[in-house]
Amino acid sequence: MFRSYLKIALRNLWRHKGYSFINITGLAVGMACALFILLWVQDELSFDRFHVNAKTIFRVEQDQAGGQGKFHVYVTPYPMGPGLKAEIPEIKDSTRVARPGTLLVCYGENAFFESRVGAVDPSILRMFTFPLGRGNAETALSQPGSLVLTEDMARKYFGGEDPIGKTVTINNAYPFTVTGVAINVPTNSTLIFDMLIPFDFVKTLGQYNDSWNSNNILTFVQLHEKSSVPTANQKITRLVWDRTLQGWRADAETWKKIQSDPAARKRFDNYVGPQFMLMPLIDINLYGYFGFGRNNMAIQYVY
Repeated sequence: MFRSYLKIALRNLWRHKGYSFINITGLAVGMACALFILLWVQDELSFDRFHVNAKTIFRVEQDQAGGQGKFHVYVTPYPMGPGLKAEIPEIKDSTRVARPGTLLVCYGENAFFESRVGAVDPSILRMFTFPLGRGNAETALSQPGSLVLTEDMARKYFGGEDPIGKTVTINNAYPFTVTGVAINVPTNSTLIFDMLIPFDFVKTLGQYNDSWNSNNILTFVQLHEKSSVPTANQKITRLVWDRTLQGWRADAETWKKIQSDPAARKRFDNYVGPQFMLMPLIDINLYGYFGFGRNNMAIQYVY
């Protein structure tokens, strides 16, 4: 019976070739599109979830008061990372990520400009799951002049050589020794890098600013289990205000002007500092935003 049904179906398909082609092609294209959409949505929802500590890692963000309302940014002061870890009990660990700009990296005759270089605290390899194929994650970034690069970068500069212990030169002036080779960073990662160097290199380049009013780098924190995020938010906001006030008082000329100038005193009394908050790492890709309003969140495209 099945064979007879099959024969009838094939005859009908052959008899109506045009309609059959349109229907089968439409079905195939529709299924392919649905599959690709499903794969894309799955990829968007999987961002940063490969990190073992993903659920306890947060990016520090802030709302700044502006003429048009709250302006949301996710850049932070240079000294924030160590300050938060030292002063706020809810925070287990912290790391800073600075982008020192495009750097010239040289090894022998291989010389390339690299833009995906992160100046970071050593704790980044402890907080995030960026496993090293070679080297020790606990010590790879602990010394000045140490360098971690990805597998692709290792092949780019060293070919088949073992890169560990080899020295490259940055900007024709600064030697860095390869201490680790990281497995290539997944594409569904918020943090993307080709090379990691110690955070203090930004000081060498003259890019560091110890003011708690500067906002130039990313700061990530890892909370202790069951720590209260709202409580941490309040403490971060208060700490930044305290440090900012200390900075103003330490600058004798600035503090004298605030005390003696009525207009400056009024601005000081009415000053509303930025409000800080923690954005969950696993929400950054879909819910992160910058500027006024939240209209450009990627979750809308997923929906």
